[in-house]
Amino acid sequence: MNKRFFIKTLLLLMLFLVTVLSPLSAQDKPMITVLPFSSIEVPAYVSQIISQLFETHLVNTQSYDVLSQNERDQILAAQAESLAGCTDESCAIEIGRMLAAEQVILGTVAALGTKYIINAKIIDVTTSKTLGADMISAASVEDLDSACQTLTISLVKKARPDIQVAAAPSPEQTPEPEPEPEPEPEVAETPPPAPKPKPQPVSGSPVPKILSAGGALLQTVGNITGAVSYTYLVDSYRAYRTYMEVDVNPGAFYENSDTGNSYSDLYDSYAGTSYTSLGLTGLGGVALGAYPFLQGGLSMSTLGKVLHAAGLTALATGNLFGTMAVGGYTLADGYYDDYMAAEYGTGKLWERYENAYSEQYGIPRYTSFGLWGSAAAMMAASVFLPGDGTPATEGILNKILYAAGSLMLTGGNVTAMMSRSALTDSRIAYEDYQAATMGMASLWETYENIHDDYEVLTYTSYGLWFGGAILAAVSLFIPGPSGAEVAELPFGLEILPAPVGYGAEIHILTR
Repeated sequence: MNKRFFIKTLLLLMLFLVTVLSPLSAQDKPMITVLPFSSIEVPAYVSQIISQLFETHLVNTQSYDVLSQNERDQILAAQAESLAGCTDESCAIEIGRMLAAEQVILGTVAALGTKYIINAKIIDVTTSKTLGADMISAASVEDLDSACQTLTISLVKKARPDIQVAAAPSPEQTPEPEPEPEPEPEVAETPPPAPKPKPQPVSGSPVPKILSAGGALLQTVGNITGAVSYTYLVDSYRAYRTYMEVDVNPGAFYENSDTGNSYSDLYDSYAGTSYTSLGLTGLGGVALGAYPFLQGGLSMSTLGKVLHAAGLTALATGNLFGTMAVGGYTLADGYYDDYMAAEYGTGKLWERYENAYSEQYGIPRYTSFGLWGSAAAMMAASVFLPGDGTPATEGILNKILYAAGSLMLTGGNVTAMMSRSALTDSRIAYEDYQAATMGMASLWETYENIHDDYEVLTYTSYGLWFGGAILAAVSLFIPGPSGAEVAELPFGLEILPAPVGYGAEIHILTR
């Protein structure tokens, strides 16, 4: 009797446990997945980061079983489905069913000025009902993590109000204990340092100022002359090609002093303007580099030094735009040849030539002219500005840096002239390769070698120009020794007007 009663009691207890625990088992975490957020005027990587942040913070709430993005993409790829363009609710619900997810999160991220606006919602896949929706803004990319955490917790609380949402504070939210202020050490009173002697304004011969202003002007005129020389080079190349192609009286195309458009005349113009350009820029560089070593040096106010440094930068930048104009002129000239050789579609070819000539040659060329003129004006004005002038290059290091920078600017002009010649030679080599029927591999190798020389010379010019401008500008602001501490060179120069005529007398002074 007792045994039967025990068995019945055990069966009833088991039935009770099954009845009570069944609802508890139904409270398992629902499966959820985060779909890719759509972007509105926002880079794709930002929306991808936001999707990943939502997934991480969902896991931290301990309220869902989260299907990772890798698992989601693998399942969809296996069923030949794509997520591209899937931003509406119907598509999201269909993907949720395909993934066996009970809920899905989808949303958008948009840029509003410098802020990011994030909208998100949780949708029940079975009922198609929106369980929660909210939005938040982030002031920058750095604030996206905390914004996504706050928005995730808000959505989970709305979708599952019956549970306690767990959320660990982010490292940024954890307050750090403020360090106790350390007692300030007692400092013994010391007498104030003696005032540093103020550099005295430099006075004396105006020759340093004339050399500085004249050197800047010579650099500008030399650069403009170099720009003209390249047009003569391209024209002479075209005249030489015409001379090689004509069968009737080719000598007239090679040399004809009456027209001035023959190959010989144009090449002479190119050579003359090239050497003139190199001579002018060389003299300008020597003049700029020499004035710090003259007896008495050069005096500039603080504003004058700033203006002088700006002029050096404008000079180097103008050289850069001048090089860009050279490439644009070569491109436009090639388009012109295509137009002249074509029988059909000449209207479009002419339009292409005009666009290249105006945009890729004209704009950089006139920009370079403006920068060169501005550089000459600023550098010339810098030595004549009123104010409390102080020695611009006090120590030997300052003098050497400024002289080296000036010579580097001139050296960049020399390598630039060589690069322009290499550019024309590479164009001739490329046309030989195009026209050849045999030995094309060798011709192509020749073209590549010449073109590599052109690139090396061009980048060398860039380095010399900007390196020289930086050295010369920095030399004006490096603090040098003052008073009796100034280290003098063992020699100096003094330039005085000649007693008779328009010459000058140069005296070498030994110390």
